[in-house]
Amino acid sequence: MFGEISAKAAHMLSLHKVSDFFTRLIQRISPKSYQQAFGEVYVTQMFLENLCGDQVRFLVRSFAVPGNHVGQRCHGFRWPYGPVTIITPFNFPLEIPALQLMGALYMANKPVLKVDSKNWSKTSLLSKLEDLAERRKLANLTIDSVLTVSIACLLFPPSSNCSRI
Repeated sequence: MFGEISAKAAHMLSLHKVSDFFTRLIQRISPKSYQQAFGEVYVTQMFLENLCGDQVRFLVRSFAVPGNHVGQRCHGFRWPYGPVTIITPFNFPLEIPALQLMGALYMANKPVLKVDSKNWSKTSLLSKLEDLAERRKLANLTIDSVLTVSIACLLFPPSSNCSRI
């Protein structure tokens, strides 16, 4: 499911008309040159392209490291954490929210995304991509203040009902 979403989003961002639109949109609220803003769009497109198709399954894997003695091993596993909060800065309005949100969704977490209020226009455009996540109750988006999100995170300790806000 997320492989298809990533492939479609990467394809759309590879189109000149779409990438130019996002580049100019980033320039409107971030103090960046055209090349810097385009770099943010390009990095996002490459990230999505890299994880399209069947590549997402390689994020969740295990590893084993041999120990000092016969039969001794260390095993590690990448597991979803469950509810996570993503608070993004104003200076990377597309790249950070997209990479962090999609990474959390790939790993089957339930993210709450808080973006800077100045960046809401670009993130709401990303909601086309995240619409599927919203409809399937996989993510929550908020433009509340950082204080509101911080209070919610403090009120609900890990593994509690924080994912329901």
